[in-house]
Amino acid sequence: VSDSYLKAHARKREEIIGITVADLIGSDRFESELQEKMTQCLKGEDVTFRTWFDFKGMGHRYMEATYYPFEDDNKQVIGIVLISRDITEYRQLHEQVLQSQKMEAIGTLAGGIAHDFNNLMMGIQGRTSMMLLDIDKHHPHQEHLKGIEEHIRSASNLTRQLLGFARGGKYEVKPVDLNIVIKEKNRMFGRMQKEIGIEENFAPDLWAAEVDKSQFVQVLLNLYINAWQAMSEEGTLCIQTENALVTAKVADSHGVKPGRYVKLSVIDTGIGMDAGTRARIFEPFFTTKDIGRGTGLGLASVYGIIQNHGGFITGTSDEGHGTTFVIYLPATEKHIVLSDELDEP
Repeated sequence: VSDSYLKAHARKREEIIGITVADLIGSDRFESELQEKMTQCLKGEDVTFRTWFDFKGMGHRYMEATYYPFEDDNKQVIGIVLISRDITEYRQLHEQVLQSQKMEAIGTLAGGIAHDFNNLMMGIQGRTSMMLLDIDKHHPHQEHLKGIEEHIRSASNLTRQLLGFARGGKYEVKPVDLNIVIKEKNRMFGRMQKEIGIEENFAPDLWAAEVDKSQFVQVLLNLYINAWQAMSEEGTLCIQTENALVTAKVADSHGVKPGRYVKLSVIDTGIGMDAGTRARIFEPFFTTKDIGRGTGLGLASVYGIIQNHGGFITGTSDEGHGTTFVIYLPATEKHIVLSDELDEP
């Protein structure tokens, strides 16, 4: 056995040589997954497969393993040579690329639908307004026409959220200190939801980021409300900021540029999510809430806003162990615009 194999299993060489594979990894796993592959290899075939594996020394890793028949001088198979490599990082990057491609396709579709839907609503709005011009406030249809206008306003809000996911809309971008913006919104949210404890861990030397302040506030509120709804009665919301360097490999997987980023983590102690929910949380109209309690556009608009600021967002969660959203926004060396400077020419 190689040194890397010993390190993975956290055992000494003399503890491994001479024991069976079933003793090493457990009889249940051996019989259900490996025994058939080894039997096939002993018949003279190369066998390659990929699987998740729990190593004592490495933890939960995704492995690619190949079994090669080992022959004697008479070409008789007398054993198996196992070569395996850890491809956990490759799998994670591959999944991130696929997720990015899927979200880009959904964004294109959502943007087209939003535009067409908005055009239909504007046509209905125009005709409704013309009808209201011809009737007085005592007309029996006046109340119904006003109701149509109210529904059109609600529909317009939906299209704005969809466009926020698809393209992000128009931004008024300025260099800001995200710590200041986050502290302000934390105080506001803390007053509204007193059952939720808020912990802050801010980098004192945080780099500036160029953002549209109103759009960034929308991101915060959507994440905070999502966390609050996941914590049924009480819980803790932890907000962290730090400076981060994004490597070329990570940047490529998310479709952004490598370099300096401002990192924001929003961590809650809520009910968490299963794997199926995690895979779809940023999709428009996907929601786990009851019918009528949500549109499923909150996290979708968060995803779109961050993406259109040149950043990216990730979400990790386990059932019963809370959820963590991590946002990366490109840092800038431009002068930070203070709140009292925002309206200056």
